Amino acid sequence: MSWRARGLRPWVWQRLSALYLLAFVGYLLIGLAALPLDAAAWRAWVAEPWRAVAWALFFLAVGVHAWVGVRDVVLDYVPWAGLRMALLSLTGFGLAAVVALALRALFTVEVS
Repeated sequence: MSWRARGLRPWVWQRLSALYLLAFVGYLLIGLAALPLDAAAWRAWVAEPWRAVAWALFFLAVGVHAWVGVRDVVLDYVPWAGLRMALLSLTGFGLAAVVALALRALFTVEVS
């Protein structure tokens, strides 16, 4: 049996993305607790290159996690192939657009 036939690959992606999301949110809560509550400090904190990469990975992990979850629900509960394809296409394009917008916003942060 291949990984694909049993659904192991999506399961692994779902778990890996969940672990990254959990770790990042924990780091974010700790980091924000020590940060002063003003916009300039927030921008400077986010604009550091390694944090920007961590945020980018966060947005990508959210996209992957959502895609696998929605994909599994649609494949399990939508019996018509045409509707299934339409829902998966809309979901894929929508998630890709949201992740692209988040990355664009992240990498256009200006530190004043």
